[in-house]
Amino acid sequence: MVNGTSDRSGHPDPTDDPATDAADAAAAESARLAGYRLTGPPIRGGSGIVHPAIEAATGRAVALKALAPGHDLERLHREAEVLARIDHPNVAALRAFQTIDGAPTLVVDWVDGEPLHQVLHRDGPLGAGRSLAVLSGMAAALDAVHAAGVVHRDVSPANVMIGANGAVTVIDFGVSRSGEAATVTADGMLAGTPRYLAPEVIEGAEPTPRSDQYGAAIVLNELLVGSWPFPEANSMANALHHQLHTAPTPVDEVDPTLGPALTDAILRALDKDPARRFPSMAAFLDAASGVETAPA
Repeated sequence: MVNGTSDRSGHPDPTDDPATDAADAAAAESARLAGYRLTGPPIRGGSGIVHPAIEAATGRAVALKALAPGHDLERLHREAEVLARIDHPNVAALRAFQTIDGAPTLVVDWVDGEPLHQVLHRDGPLGAGRSLAVLSGMAAALDAVHAAGVVHRDVSPANVMIGANGAVTVIDFGVSRSGEAATVTADGMLAGTPRYLAPEVIEGAEPTPRSDQYGAAIVLNELLVGSWPFPEANSMANALHHQLHTAPTPVDEVDPTLGPALTDAILRALDKDPARRFPSMAAFLDAASGVETAPA
């Protein structure tokens, strides 16, 4: 599977629609003329269409990502701008941003793996060792993103890909934000997945690297115990209320085999006050791993 679609199931939507077949054939021809050879059926998601392809000049496996009709083109431009600034093994590299078949298209390295939320759904809690390995890849990617002046804004299991060898890739920078860039959302609208939003973002503050850290802490909590750190919510409003006002449940109360280092690190990263969280993702990882570090 590859980055950037809302439905990251890895299974193309089956269809017998002749019009769709014709469109796919036209896309293949346009890709060929643009220097790419499609290698499989398109993967259609809620906001985009991704074509697996080979770059003819290099033989490199890539993904051609275009927006689905009716979606905001600014999101694709934002993702291109962000990826152009980041060179890191835990972030899929941008190869080109060009027009293919009349549509602006991102060309990025193909990520061979599956979304973390599918891994969690299939395997259940991953255990401390495997969970920390995922956090390690996320931390490396997010610290690199933050060093480039970018906040991801949508850290969630749907935006982390896991390769067959355990490699971790953080994806989908369509709602990311940098210090000099304007938000891509309308006034008053939240960007990101509600269950992973930091309280300060819910209240309207500018997102920061520590907002991403909060989302990563919820991801780690789910990897360790298979559940959200707050009481389950039956509505978005209820979920946001918990983020703002409810204390998280310590992971060692759910699974007593988990040590105090993991528990304390997650609770600190989930502090309602971003100033009391860790100064970096690396510091969060060290604390969760039981590595002694100097106070922030």
